[in-house]
Amino acid sequence: MKNLLLKSEFFDRQAIVDRGREVIRIEATALAELEASLNGDFTAACEAIYATRRQLVVTGMGKSGHIGRKVAATFAATGTPSVFIHPAEAAHGDLGIVASGDVLLVFSNSGNTAELRAILDYARSLEVPIIGVAAQGASLLMERADIGIRLPKLREVSVVRTFGADRGLD
Repeated sequence: MKNLLLKSEFFDRQAIVDRGREVIRIEATALAELEASLNGDFTAACEAIYATRRQLVVTGMGKSGHIGRKVAATFAATGTPSVFIHPAEAAHGDLGIVASGDVLLVFSNSGNTAELRAILDYARSLEVPIIGVAAQGASLLMERADIGIRLPKLREVSVVRTFGADRGLD
């Protein structure tokens, strides 16, 4: 513990608290904008998931994939059969996870992630309903989605510049 205390002298403690508060304000604003953006597409997505005859298949690449993995785990833990499939792995042999009777839930910030194309095409060929969640309305994902949930454009919080560890980056 003593070593951690010694290293803390290199940080501006008030700047850390101020930055923590700023991050919370940014996230609170993002949640308020997300709340305001909910509409009938959200209801349609909930109804499609509820009506799933088999399982909810969730996918996404990068940070969207991390979010998707957590969403799939939460659905599974609350009684909705669900599985996460990595879109790059899907394109290399794991598409068999998706079957008729499923619902595909796809997360993508841009909606144009190249790795999503194979799973979107495959789901479409099986007539699996696709729920797209993206910030870009004019995108591959939103064009292919049966239900499109458009996220508001929000400011991302920079982790690198959070605690003064970026002093040499300017």
